[in-house]
Amino acid sequence: MSAALPEGAWLNPRAAAGGFRLDTVVLDVDGVLIDVRESFREAVRETVVTLQRSLGVAAPWKPSHEDILVFKRGGGFNDDIDLSIALTAIGAAGRGEDAATIARDTERAGGGLPALRAAAPELPRIAGREVLRIFDDLYWGGLVDRERALVPPDFPQRLRDAGARHVALVTGRTPGELDAALQRLGWDRLALCHAVTGDVVRKPDPACLDEVAQRCNPLSMVYVGDVRDDWELVRRWREERAGGVPVRGILVGEDAEMEGYRPLGVDATVRESGDVLAVLPRWR
Repeated sequence: MSAALPEGAWLNPRAAAGGFRLDTVVLDVDGVLIDVRESFREAVRETVVTLQRSLGVAAPWKPSHEDILVFKRGGGFNDDIDLSIALTAIGAAGRGEDAATIARDTERAGGGLPALRAAAPELPRIAGREVLRIFDDLYWGGLVDRERALVPPDFPQRLRDAGARHVALVTGRTPGELDAALQRLGWDRLALCHAVTGDVVRKPDPACLDEVAQRCNPLSMVYVGDVRDDWELVRRWREERAGGVPVRGILVGEDAEMEGYRPLGVDATVRESGDVLAVLPRWR
């Protein structure tokens, strides 16, 4: 008989059925392996304020962490540069108090910057190059040092002990940002089957998992993420690669956040990344 799941963990009844054999675990980095609330998330907030000042906004709006989450929940904003562009446009237009409403309208329009422009065409256009410059200055100028590991250095081996044959990464980070994360984790890149960075292909494009499949030759994949675009990556793989390698998705996060994702069909949710170790043996 299987051991009880950790407190707060949830397993989709459809995923509890047989017919899936655990092979390769693919991990997101931000929010799963690294706590980025005081680094990337703070870089978004400070970039938005800095850009508004440069545009002549006398009292810049500073988005809250919840403002960031509501866009992440809607999909299409896995890239923090895109999110910074969106939030700067909202602040520069004096629409900060309407951020949640704009986020919902953007989600209904399909998510991401193109949907934002369709949902709120009156918002000003923001130069992405300047956003990237400011964001990078903030991140590498000190915010990177605020990051902390969410899993221990031996987590890849623990995943293998739980039944995984291979461990891979799919992240929106650049190669340099990933190197910083691996150093923080105390991981050797050679211990990973493959690592796909955002300069190669960006989530939720299922080509992210194509990269893993080509390098690792998996019999199956379990993808572990924390936001809507992570689940969309799995969902689109199933839809666009029908008949290919089977993939299941686990999302990590607080209960209130995860409750909103369960109706979308995710295979499992857990409160903490380490709790994944209790789910995987059920899929061996």
